[in-house]
Amino acid sequence: MRGMIGIMVLCMVFAGSTAVLADDWGSWDSDDSWEHDGWEEDPWDGSAADAKVSGYAESTALLMLPRTAELDELRGGFQQLLRLRGRFQPAQAVSVTLEAEYLEQWGAAHPKARREIVGIEGGELLQQGISLDYVYADSAFGPVDLRIGRQPLAWGSAYAFNPTNLMNPSTLAGLAGIEPPGITAVAPSITLGTQWGVEGYLGFEDRNRQLKAVSDLSRLDTLPFGVRGRGYIGMWDFSLGAARTAVYDSSGDQVITDHYAAVEAAGSVGQMMVYGETAIRLGGKGWTLKRSVDGAVGFRTDLGESAAVQIEYHRRGRGGGDPDAYDQQARLMGEPAGRDYLAVISDLVLLNDRIQAVLAGLLNLNDQSIVLMPELTYEAADDIALTLGGVVFAGPKNSEFDGRFSSYDTGRPQMTVSAIWYF
Repeated sequence: MRGMIGIMVLCMVFAGSTAVLADDWGSWDSDDSWEHDGWEEDPWDGSAADAKVSGYAESTALLMLPRTAELDELRGGFQQLLRLRGRFQPAQAVSVTLEAEYLEQWGAAHPKARREIVGIEGGELLQQGISLDYVYADSAFGPVDLRIGRQPLAWGSAYAFNPTNLMNPSTLAGLAGIEPPGITAVAPSITLGTQWGVEGYLGFEDRNRQLKAVSDLSRLDTLPFGVRGRGYIGMWDFSLGAARTAVYDSSGDQVITDHYAAVEAAGSVGQMMVYGETAIRLGGKGWTLKRSVDGAVGFRTDLGESAAVQIEYHRRGRGGGDPDAYDQQARLMGEPAGRDYLAVISDLVLLNDRIQAVLAGLLNLNDQSIVLMPELTYEAADDIALTLGGVVFAGPKNSEFDGRFSSYDTGRPQMTVSAIWYF
């Protein structure tokens, strides 16, 4: 009942804002980042009656499996997600985007509850709430574009990790296909002809989105920023830039800043997509080049008309070369702790693209542990998808993805079943 009330409240908030804004705001331009929202086919003509909200509702059941045959160690959970997006254009050169979600998690589906299951105190059986993830305004003035507000920002071409993505937490979220969290920032860009451009951002939250960052990141010398120049030559895209990160230390009392140089290149060689990126930390206490270079290089190629494979190598300079050197706090937070990784992503489409099978794997080359994420999706209708997925961990004890270290066990295998409705 409380879940339904939360969903109704979120719908009413968006419906009310749409009715108010639609009186004065004109048509919007399409955004193909949401493939199933149907906005491109039915543009808004500016009248209140045609104002629409796009989004999706996803229901997921999760089963956390035991390592042994003891069935009493099975743990179940459920997650209900409703994500809504509204986009409006009050003037020809200005648009406003809002994305909000209602999220309700029970049992093993809640991160804190999962940590309690594997031996970390502080779990909860139920978590629910409404959050406004993105809310930002875009404006265009000739060759200059400006975006202000809580917005998605992400650099890099790699799939698993992006060394140049210095404004977001470093987790396995990319491998799982999770959208980056919004960050409060000002992000300008300028286009110089058809082949060159400059873009950047100035952020007002730390990399891990600590709540106190909004009030404490008030000095220019602690604010995260990034700026890069981009060039387009033939089928290739190049960039060169610099960035500063801001992260609270483990005590949450001090902002730690680092400066980086960032380089990226992506293009194609025949039918193969090739890309690489690197971020180099510049200076700092105990600086060494070996521990200051993060990099990724990879390629993606089609295997016939219905299959493709993508392979990446990742190096994380400050990662550990063996389990004894791993940052245990990073492991508990779900961050990568190793130094060298190999990611492989394969996908296969069948039945006129209605069935898609994806297998993503990440191998820690230092301790030979691996995490596999298989997923099978069936497009039951144009706006309904059913997904069966899972996460499998394997490796020697105390290795990163085996997950058993100290008194914790964070490597339990999982199975999920999801239904998604796009509207």
